[in-house]
Amino acid sequence: NDIINKKYDCDFTDLFIIDVRFPYEYEGGHIRGAVNYPNPKQFIDDFFEEHIEDALIVVHCELSHDRGPKSCSMFRNYDRDMNSYPDLSYPLLFLLKGGYKDFYSKFPERCEGGYVRMKARDHRGSLASSNSTFRDGLREANNSRRRDGQLSSCLSSPSLSILASPVRNSDAVLCSPVVQSRYNRHK
Repeated sequence: NDIINKKYDCDFTDLFIIDVRFPYEYEGGHIRGAVNYPNPKQFIDDFFEEHIEDALIVVHCELSHDRGPKSCSMFRNYDRDMNSYPDLSYPLLFLLKGGYKDFYSKFPERCEGGYVRMKARDHRGSLASSNSTFRDGLREANNSRRRDGQLSSCLSSPSLSILASPVRNSDAVLCSPVVQSRYNRHK
């Protein structure tokens, strides 16, 4: 509600909740309106294929300790590479403090489904392949930056701003056709 009610001093037209957890985690439960990007390279490709003016992007994983911060950092570094400092295509990029686990415990009514842990016993077989997909996506994004003459590493950058108050959005507005089609596939 705080973001939707513009409690914070930032203007945005569209809110994107980006869930970088593995597909089985997302399918087990997610923030209403979230879009699943288990491959960080796809996250970058979709958002930079068509720029979305005044977008606020909130990224999270299960705990926002590893996959979320790495995805945020990679996205920010790519944005930096595409622009002249201090300009950014997406200045409103945040990491959801505490991740889905914390959000779900505080706001279950804002979620669809429940909460499936990354290391859930029922999904041990999917964990290794999902983790490989995520790591491969990080490497692929990093290598594509090197091919383009950009040598900074998105794997080693510090994480970005922390959104102190969790997103409490019930209906994220998605304007990009690419992101909208991805969202519709997960409904």
